[in-house]
Amino acid sequence: MGCRSPCLLMIIEGRAKRSEEIVAKPAAKSRLSSSASGGYDVSLETILEAVRSIWSASDGRPDRECLRRQLAEEVGRLRQIAATGLQSSREQEPEQSSFFDPLIDNPARSKKAKKPSEISRFPEAALRVCTKDFADHALAVLPKAAQFRDLASYREYLAAHLPFNAVATRRRNANYIINRFFPGGVLFRDLTTFAVAAEGNPALSDVLFYLTCRSERIVSMVAESVVWPSLPDGGVARSRIADFVKQHFPAAKQAPEMSSSIVRVFTTYGVSKADRIRLSVALRRGCLSSFAYILHLECEEPGMFRFETLLDGPMHKWLLWDKPWIIQQLYLLRQAGLLVKVSEIDNLRQFTTKYPLEEVVDRIVPLLKDEQS
Repeated sequence: MGCRSPCLLMIIEGRAKRSEEIVAKPAAKSRLSSSASGGYDVSLETILEAVRSIWSASDGRPDRECLRRQLAEEVGRLRQIAATGLQSSREQEPEQSSFFDPLIDNPARSKKAKKPSEISRFPEAALRVCTKDFADHALAVLPKAAQFRDLASYREYLAAHLPFNAVATRRRNANYIINRFFPGGVLFRDLTTFAVAAEGNPALSDVLFYLTCRSERIVSMVAESVVWPSLPDGGVARSRIADFVKQHFPAAKQAPEMSSSIVRVFTTYGVSKADRIRLSVALRRGCLSSFAYILHLECEEPGMFRFETLLDGPMHKWLLWDKPWIIQQLYLLRQAGLLVKVSEIDNLRQFTTKYPLEEVVDRIVPLLKDEQS
């Protein structure tokens, strides 16, 4: 990233060298130790100011999305250093409960401090080449992630167990899978908990399709701009998907491979069916458990939301879930105690969530067990 500041580089280059020393020093809550920052003594305030400046400076640049994605990745790595050293200070000083919350000045954001894991859950996805769907592999290995406490261990597991001959290929594909489902370098406990409970359940396919659309922008663009509008016709020609990909990647030789990969994402995760010529689509119904989990990915913090948040969003336009079915699931979640209220008064239709994402997943698991019984 060409606009990185010296302060940010100091931290990035020295990350994870001696993170245990951060815990040992009380001064960690205001300054990073010199050994953890590559020999430099850099205040957290300076780092935050540098990152904010970089973010603001990217406005108007043609490579803005790429810069911000890379910045979010670096913030994720910084979090791995800071999270352990700042945990005790966050518990003792609730008003400083978030280290990364000040990174982006955005008046639309809630005044309530957010946890570090919430900042880059879905970094702004870059429009990039996507020639590997990894759908079959993801369904097999994502449930295994619950066995590991950090991404480094999980990465080594993938590098050892993915079904590819060359070690280099296994390691490269392990990185692809981790970057797709764990953006920002965080082993999200909510996803690992859901994945292991949903192994072999169609609910896991729906969730992984949604997460793929979130991380691979070209997949979500095809879903929203090509596949969803084709519902009245019952499907779309695969050549239309190929043309759409070529339109956005005119110089890419992998365009045919990309369009085939995107079709496999739809078919392997059970969103659509395809033959050699056509991708067939229709409105569908999912599972209550996957609906509950994706709803809380869309609405991470407890609050009141309009029905349109779901009816005009990814649940309908990506997953092709039927709108009446979506509304029915809201009432079922209220009965299950996961929502506070669902109301339809004249044209004002709203629902109120009760739990943040990291807490609700343990309440979604019983729904999975009911579906499997």
